[in-house]
Amino acid sequence: YARYKVPPHLGNRLCGRSVRRRGGYAGKQLRYLKVIRKKCDEINALVNKMIVLTKSEYELSGGNESILPDEEIKNFIAENGEEYSNKGLQIDFSGEQAPQIKISSAYFARLLSNIADNSLKYKKGAQGRLQIELRRSNEKTLLSFADGGQGVADEDLPHLFEAFYRADRARTSTQSGNGLGLAIVKKIITAAGGEVSACNNEHGGLTVLAVF
Repeated sequence: YARYKVPPHLGNRLCGRSVRRRGGYAGKQLRYLKVIRKKCDEINALVNKMIVLTKSEYELSGGNESILPDEEIKNFIAENGEEYSNKGLQIDFSGEQAPQIKISSAYFARLLSNIADNSLKYKKGAQGRLQIELRRSNEKTLLSFADGGQGVADEDLPHLFEAFYRADRARTSTQSGNGLGLAIVKKIITAAGGEVSACNNEHGGLTVLAVF
């Protein structure tokens, strides 16, 4: 999908490189530039998320592309697990081999990262955990994501996958968000012919279940 980036000359100014070459601004002005850069990054991320929501089911499914979910999950953890752990989220995986899913590898990775980001945002304490489980049942592939975070109010559960919906009454957070992460998760899963739901865990936290 397309990415929209801050022009290099403007990015350099916002990062402070051009500023320093020209003798430097006062501390307050440099802080303002850093705030502007952060807002530009947030807008860039929002635009890219909205682009995903406009994709057709054919584009999201990767056309004729198929993936083995267990291999993709292991690759995702190998590539990103340490970074999430450093931020305070331990990602674990258990399960069995499952048939191929007709979905783009890139968008399956987006699905995983969106759920991991959601668990990271709403974790409890300094270190949270996301348990990914893959299994087969009645000729269906079940992929579950269980975290130990704050959970959501029961009345919010049916709306979690709606665009721009934020269940902040239950999952309070000081971090910003736009309510698109789980909407994209649903879009990707349904494009692959699956269904998605969410429920609160008995001992706290949220489970997202995808069925293919």
